[in-house]
This record gives sequence, C-alpha cells and structure tokens, in this order.
Amino acid sequence: MKKTTKKFFTIIFAVFYAALFAYIIFQSCESAEESLTESNEISSYLVRFEFFAKLSASGELSEVVRKFIGHFCEFGLLGIFGYLLFYFATDKACRQILNVITGAFCCVIAEAIQLFAIERGPSIMDALIDFQGYNTALCAMTFIVYIINVIAKNHSSAIFINFALCSPIVALSFVPYIFITELSAGKVICYYAFLFAFTVTLLPLFITEIIKKAQKKPR
Repeated sequence: MKKTTKKFFTIIFAVFYAALFAYIIFQSCESAEESLTESNEISSYLVRFEFFAKLSASGELSEVVRKFIGHFCEFGLLGIFGYLLFYFATDKACRQILNVITGAFCCVIAEAIQLFAIERGPSIMDALIDFQGYNTALCAMTFIVYIINVIAKNHSSAIFINFALCSPIVALSFVPYIFITELSAGKVICYYAFLFAFTVTLLPLFITEIIKKAQKKPR
C-alpha cells in the first residue's frame, strides 16, 4: 500500500476516533439527571421489542441500556476505529499492544472525568466494561482482517503475532469483572459477547497457524 494512501486513511480514522471519544467525554460530563433521561429515551424505544419488554418487566432493561449500549457498544465502536487507525498508522508488530494501551487510557479518562459531573462518579466496573467493549472490537477486527489475508493468500504471520502479543492483556480485562460483580442480565450479555468474540478469534488463528506449519514440514 502506498504511503500517501496509508497517511490518508490514518488521518481519516484519527478524526473518527477523536470525534467519537470527544462524544464519549461529553456524555461522561453530563449530570446524573441528563444521563438518566437519555437512558430512558433509549429504553422507551427498545420496549417495543418482546425481548427488551421482558427485561423491562424484570427491571433489568435500564442496566442493559447503561452498561451494554452506553459503555460496551460505544467503546466497541471506538475499538473498531482504533484498530483501523493503528492498522494504517504503523507496521510495527507491537501496534496491537499500543492500541490496547490507548484504549485502556481512554476508558480511564472517560470514567475519571465523571468526578466533575453533577451527582456522578467514576466506577471501576464501568471502566472494565468499557475495556471489554474496546477489546472485543479488536478481537473481531483482527479475525476479519486475518480471514481477508487468508482468502487473498497473503499468509504473513504478522497479524497473528499482533494478536498473540495482546491476547493476555485482553483476557485479563474481563477476569476481575466476572468474579467481583453479580451477573445480572446486562452483565451476562457483556461477558458472553466478549468471551464469544475472544474465543472465535483465538481458535481459528491458532488452528490456521498449526495447519500452515504442518504443511511446511517435509514429508
């Protein structure tokens, strides 16, 4: 890929990344009342669907909206932009690690800024959910790009190495969340979405590498 093309896409995704993170910070600065109003508006739309209506009846819909949509999904989208940004910005093998560190920093800032919001405060658990969403996106994007490379018959192991380097950090991000908190419906959704993405990404990568190594061995 030409340097001018890579530079162009780097700038584009840097703008998307910065804009979305700015929006997340804006939401973090809202008062508790404003945040609750937004959650209620989303909930009022979701109750039209049977699954969410049942969650609303059990009193868990608000948590799904706040934790899954407000934290997990927003940072998942940020993770997608982050993956694309670092993908075009650098060819270094450690780019995934740099991306994970950047995502962790954004999660901490988004929660810490709530110290200045009216009747709100930072939450370690919310930061972990943010980090889960971000890393789930990295796992999914790594898997997609890897499959594209396999289909294009570009068998470079660089993508695999990138994922392997950051996978321990990714795995550790959900461990405290599982054992410290009670698993209500919203948290179960976040946990299994992350675990599924992590598993379906990790296994095909290792299996593909094993098959490739086996094929290279002389008979």
